[in-house]
Amino acid sequence: MQRHRRAAALKVSFLTASIAAALLFAGCGGGDNTADETSTTLAPPPVTTVTTLPGKAFADLVGTEFVASDDTPEDVRTGLEQHMPMVVAFFVTGGTDDSVVLDELDKLAVRFSDVEFYKYDYKTPAAYGDLAVQLQVDYPPQVAFIDSNGVVQGVTSGYADEGTLNQHVANIR
Repeated sequence: MQRHRRAAALKVSFLTASIAAALLFAGCGGGDNTADETSTTLAPPPVTTVTTLPGKAFADLVGTEFVASDDTPEDVRTGLEQHMPMVVAFFVTGGTDDSVVLDELDKLAVRFSDVEFYKYDYKTPAAYGDLAVQLQVDYPPQVAFIDSNGVVQGVTSGYADEGTLNQHVANIR
């Protein structure tokens, strides 16, 4: 029995020494380079999500009166003349964020029947005339929220969740 214990103790000692040696070599770098080495661990790059809140990137647009021109689409001009609150959305067909935002706007259009909803494919400028320039469209999906007095009350650019869009629509009523 003692012989068995001695053999087991010898195996455990050998295993412990092997692990310690491996850790020692791993900690030293294991190379022949005698120069001092400093290792640096870099953090992963941040993930960028674009949601623009009023008062930030669109500070010069939010709070201004939207004035229609001859190049503004007829339905938007009519909405302004009738003092209808309106949501004007620009999108790119096939974009994931664009599809999600458009789906949310469709749901909101049912709930807010007193608000006009206009949607324009950014790739078809003939359909929206001067709207993209006037509303400073930069990063579709971009949605502008204009109250019944024609004042731009908010703008979102990029993905915006249902709650954010809902709040903007409620604010222009």
